[in-house]
Amino acid sequence: MFENTVKSVLDLWAAKQMDSDLRVFARDLSDSQGELRSQILTYATSKSVFYREHMAQIMDGAQGGGQLVRDWQSVPFTTAEDIKTRGREMLCCSQDVIKRVVTLETSGTTGTPKRLYFTANDQKRTIDYFRVGMDTFTKAGDKVLVLLPCEREGSIGKLLGEALKLGGKTPILKGVVKDLVATFEAIETTEPDVIVGIPFQVLALVKYGVFMNRPITTVKKMLLSTDFVSETALKTIEQYWHCEVFRYYGMTETGFGGGIECSCHEGYHLYEPDFYIEIVDPDTGICLPEGALGEVVITTLKREGMPLIRYRTGDQSRMISEYCSCGSVLKRLDAIRTRLEGSVKLRGGHELTKGAVDDVLLDIQALLDYKIQFKRHKTRDALYLQLYYLADIVDEQLIIERLKNIVTIQSALEQNELEIGVNSIIVSTEYCPHPAKRKIEE
Repeated sequence: MFENTVKSVLDLWAAKQMDSDLRVFARDLSDSQGELRSQILTYATSKSVFYREHMAQIMDGAQGGGQLVRDWQSVPFTTAEDIKTRGREMLCCSQDVIKRVVTLETSGTTGTPKRLYFTANDQKRTIDYFRVGMDTFTKAGDKVLVLLPCEREGSIGKLLGEALKLGGKTPILKGVVKDLVATFEAIETTEPDVIVGIPFQVLALVKYGVFMNRPITTVKKMLLSTDFVSETALKTIEQYWHCEVFRYYGMTETGFGGGIECSCHEGYHLYEPDFYIEIVDPDTGICLPEGALGEVVITTLKREGMPLIRYRTGDQSRMISEYCSCGSVLKRLDAIRTRLEGSVKLRGGHELTKGAVDDVLLDIQALLDYKIQFKRHKTRDALYLQLYYLADIVDEQLIIERLKNIVTIQSALEQNELEIGVNSIIVSTEYCPHPAKRKIEE
């Protein structure tokens, strides 16, 4: 019987995108990506005011895009700041051709938002990413509850719904979780086979079900996306709902394309025909060898409206050099460790990440949510945690003891370079964590 797997579905899709045979496409992939990088450089510099200026220095004396690609590391990075300040100038087509504009607000109350522009063809590719990704671990006839933004046309949830229909599944578009009680009742009523949602919100739903002693048995698979997913969160969800949890890597900036886990859960299999991914030193920008941890840099190879060339994502990860045991020959990106923006440096240069804090706190059954703030004082640093519980509050000293399991925190406490403040409150069952990406506020 044919089984939906990354090897049988995603590899086949990738070979088809390259007009290649499944048996040989991996051999041709490097050359194909080189040609696509050359093409996107030529396209962007000929169509976009921003890229024409941004690439001017390396274009001097160059004989077309091909020469640029041979010296790819001389191609300058693009950044979130470029999108904020010159996003419209990055367009490679008339605004009349743009089908969808997505605005990403910055954290806090100030700051210029990022605006991303997509043509109808860009959105068709997004639907294709979603279709093939969902096909790797679901089957025709599955009911899929979508807990992602889906109010507007062209939103991630609506596009996913279209992709699911193409794959023979039944989408149930519920939207982001705003009320635990209402969403949980929707799960009980619709009895989905699969849930797609935001990690912290899904974890809160699971904990609510445990707290209310209302087990969910219909959900067999789950896909988490849009934010970092800690190992503790994964294990907690699997423990209580007995379902297999997959992670998806994609960003609004990339048209929601990137990579997806297979059932081996050993990294994201990348959508290589459409994306070129590098790992660079976050300080120097120098490309790192396979296996080294650094910042993920993405080039969109087929984007029409607003291509991104060597875009610094702020995500930290590494490339996995070995082939996956599932048999796929696509390259893999390791699970995202953290975002550079969401980590802080304690005294002594030790880094503290949100993921490290997640891993020591998220298995607390009654803990629905927490916020963490970092402040640097003259003599020592301070961490302040606001904890949100469904029921009995865990003793605050026990919380501090758990935090001491993080080596950087333990070292700072021993050196009297850090103080920790904990404040806990009990929230109603309607409460739900905010869907925005989470980080340590500084």
